[in-house]
Amino acid sequence: MVGLRIELREELRMRVFSPTRFAEARKRAGLSQNGLSRLVGIHFTSISRIEMGTQLPSLHSLLAAADALGVTLDDLVFNTEETD
Repeated sequence: MVGLRIELREELRMRVFSPTRFAEARKRAGLSQNGLSRLVGIHFTSISRIEMGTQLPSLHSLLAAADALGVTLDDLVFNTEETD
């Protein structure tokens, strides 16, 4: 069960969530990692880890970030980059 959970999490990371799009949206909004973290309600190191791709954001954090950045959830998460 734990192995499956880790495998699914990695699949999400590779195919759906795009740390690059997340970081670009923050920069377009003119916010620092610290500024976004305050609006989202998470520690600024979490924003850094999310943007580096070493931590997946919770759905709550993604929704709060999309709201703070004035973008849709789709704008933050769907990875259109080639994964093969």
